[in-house]
Amino acid sequence: MNRNAENVFKQRVARENCRNPPPIMPSITPEPDDAPDDNATLVDSNDQKA
Repeated sequence: MNRNAENVFKQRVARENCRNPPPIMPSITPEPDDAPDDNATLVDSNDQKA
C-alpha cells in the first residue's frame, strides 16, 4: 500500500469539502416558527439605566 495514501485521501476530502460544503446539521437550521417577533420592543443600546 502507498505510504502517502492517508495524506492523499485527506487532501481529496478537503478539496471536495471546499467544492461541496457539508450540509448544515438539522439542529442548527432555524425552524419556521423561530421568526423574529415583529411586536417586540426595541432596546436602545445608548439608553443606560442608572
